[in-house]
Amino acid sequence: MQSAQRGTRKQKQSMTTISLKLVLSPIV
Repeated sequence: MQSAQRGTRKQKQSMTTISLKLVLSPIV
């Protein structure tokens, strides 16, 4: 159960990073 929670958190983090990259892409 703990590992599953950790995986979800990791996935959420990567999603945030991707969205941030998409937002910053036009600026760069």
